[in-house]
Amino acid sequence: MGDNGKTECWRVVADGGVIFQGTRRGIDRAGFEAALAAGRLEETLNRFEPQAGDFYFLQARTVHALGEGCLVYEIQQTSNITFRVYDWGRMGLDGKPRPLHVAESLETIDFQLTGFGPRHPPVVTDPRGGRTRLLADCPHFRLEERVGTALRTPSSGCCAVVVCLEGRGRLDTGAGGLALEPMQTLLVPAAAGDFAVQAAEPIRVLVAEPRL
Repeated sequence: MGDNGKTECWRVVADGGVIFQGTRRGIDRAGFEAALAAGRLEETLNRFEPQAGDFYFLQARTVHALGEGCLVYEIQQTSNITFRVYDWGRMGLDGKPRPLHVAESLETIDFQLTGFGPRHPPVVTDPRGGRTRLLADCPHFRLEERVGTALRTPSSGCCAVVVCLEGRGRLDTGAGGLALEPMQTLLVPAAAGDFAVQAAEPIRVLVAEPRL
């Protein structure tokens, strides 16, 4: 994937399903290829049962998959690259197997990566209002989860993506505002400057910003 990469992360919204993240300790490329050829690829992967509130960070070159029944919000590095090494026999919308990229995947996967599983960053009182937990802060994006009734966000000079997870409220900028409801996503352009989320009862939002 060269300099493009594809670092991403998942914030789990509801209990259920299964997440595969990274190869198990001791699995190398040869073992992975053998399992793939035998149709036993799942045996080489770390398997987790996600719970609401869990957070998974997926560094570029990590083999991963969302199993049936998962509900997550995904934030990723800007990239159109997807290398599919295995597809559980699923069909595309045209009724045909989706393309695989086995050779590219084998060249990309880092079998030495570790540190898999859900992360639970601490929740701290935020001087900007409410409480916050910093989920991710990497060279490609920053992601916070914030809870409260008055959540101020000074302009960082970048756009922001605000996702409402729980509660109802309003997002306001100097140029106007919009209502926020569960499972709604709003894009705040960089030109909007400072913005704030207001709610009568505590509201829970994700705030993601790209790194330029």
